[in-house]
Amino acid sequence: MPTVTSAELVAAKIGEDLLATLTETWARVALAEAQSAALTRTDKLKIVQALSLAEKEIIHWLKFGKTNYEIAQILGKSEYTIKTQIHKALAKAGAVNRTALALLDAS
Repeated sequence: MPTVTSAELVAAKIGEDLLATLTETWARVALAEAQSAALTRTDKLKIVQALSLAEKEIIHWLKFGKTNYEIAQILGKSEYTIKTQIHKALAKAGAVNRTALALLDAS
């Protein structure tokens, strides 16, 4: 019977964690894409018009995969402010997550 080393066990655990993370990410993207696909162009336009300029700026950076910290650094705001504005934009848009926000054409 082959012996399993601790390094092999660690590698297996890392593989499981990575698979779980990727699966969760794919699920979030699929949910956001489904929500975006369900909206008509008119619906999206109404949502974008309801957003503040600050929220639109943040969504612009979300499209590039920026974190709250990175967006805060770019815009010269606190990370807390960015988080708050993202939550407000999520509520206004009825978006399920930040990926769904990024799929809006807020430019």
